[in-house]
Amino acid sequence: MTVGDARPGALAGPVPRAHSVGMTRTSPWFVLAAVLAALFHLVVGFYYLASGLMAPLWAVVLLAVWWVLLVPVAAAATWFGVMAFGSSVLGWRP
Repeated sequence: MTVGDARPGALAGPVPRAHSVGMTRTSPWFVLAAVLAALFHLVVGFYYLASGLMAPLWAVVLLAVWWVLLVPVAAAATWFGVMAFGSSVLGWRP
């Protein structure tokens, strides 16, 4: 194929197969970590809900707000902090 044969705007080189574009393989260790994190979250969440048997309603609502809204934010902040530390101090690179 010569330059004149290419369609305007067409990319040069081989065309990737449709089913492989944007797909990556997930590590089994990542899946195991995600499943364990979800299970631990559910176990602790059960105790948060069971605290309603002893604590007043306002305290249970406060715990629920902490569990649903603030725990994910704290986890995200921790993740970003660890990644920034690893990048600047430990030399981690993508």
